Amino acid sequence: MLQGDIQNCLRTLVFTSLLLGGVAYGQTALDFGVVVTGNITVPNEVHTYTFDVDNGIGQQVIVRMSEPQSSTFTPDLTVFDPDGTEVGSVNNQSVTAEIVFDVTMAGIYTIWAKESGGNQVGSYELIVQRSRNPGNAMIIVHNDVVPGNMPSFGELHTFTFDGQQGEEVNLWLAGAVSSNFSPQLYIFDPNGTLIGSDVSSFLAEFHATLADSGSHTIWVTESGGNNTGSYVLSFSDAVVDVAENQDTIPAHFGLAQNYPNPFNPSTTIRYQLPVSGSVRLEIFNVAGHRIRTLLDSATKEAGVHAVEWDGTNDQGIQTGSGLYIYRIRVGGFQEVKRMMLIK
Repeated sequence: MLQGDIQNCLRTLVFTSLLLGGVAYGQTALDFGVVVTGNITVPNEVHTYTFDVDNGIGQQVIVRMSEPQSSTFTPDLTVFDPDGTEVGSVNNQSVTAEIVFDVTMAGIYTIWAKESGGNQVGSYELIVQRSRNPGNAMIIVHNDVVPGNMPSFGELHTFTFDGQQGEEVNLWLAGAVSSNFSPQLYIFDPNGTLIGSDVSSFLAEFHATLADSGSHTIWVTESGGNNTGSYVLSFSDAVVDVAENQDTIPAHFGLAQNYPNPFNPSTTIRYQLPVSGSVRLEIFNVAGHRIRTLLDSATKEAGVHAVEWDGTNDQGIQTGSGLYIYRIRVGGFQEVKRMMLIK
């Protein structure tokens, strides 16, 4: 008997001794980044899954088991390493069970999925992801545009943002220029409940009014489960009135995030002046070259103003998809923001 066969037998014995009366139900191999759906039809049924961590020691893996909205299923989740040692267990979760662990050895990991009450049936969704932000999700702030790169398929990139109850937020996840990335976006509230998701061949979106205050989590992954590439994540506030307003005098200078963002074919840039002044508003590509001057030392009165950019350069030629920088200068004040053109 080969050494691998002996190890498999030992693992089977370990799991059989741990099952404690549960009803084993097959075994399914999982791929990173692919959502699978299961259905518990008999109380105490235990569904077993495996996934292969052939490298990546030191990286973080997330296993998440969720109850669909129409189900009364209460998730119970356990994960074992290749030696049969338990690396995490979560039960009695009303909606979602999640285990996050650092990989310490390569090999076949095993998942047990069942219902924690032991007397219910129902359906569930299960996903295994690699995290690129072990132990510390990247923080994204309002009106920011964040570029990212996913070099390995099945990765999960995590972000957090501080949201307030009643706040309207807009998220866009787009494959970058010349990228094969197919975006998949998940958003969770401070309690870990999934409040929105979208899958697209190029642009995934989330627009909602937040029901809770606190730290919200964003998952970014590739929807095909087998592609890699670059992406851009954009986070902006709610749509605001961009009409010129001379009745209200702002207290300070300011440059707003363009809307929409990402955009195609045009977008609007708002700015405010507490006093009249000479305004210069320019657009640059990521190489730092100025491609368009929207306002060239134009005198504007105090108030809120708006300028539209149609995606063309100073020669009237349409620019390509990508990340652009826009900058305002008024006297001693200047501010810079980023925006994304998608075609």
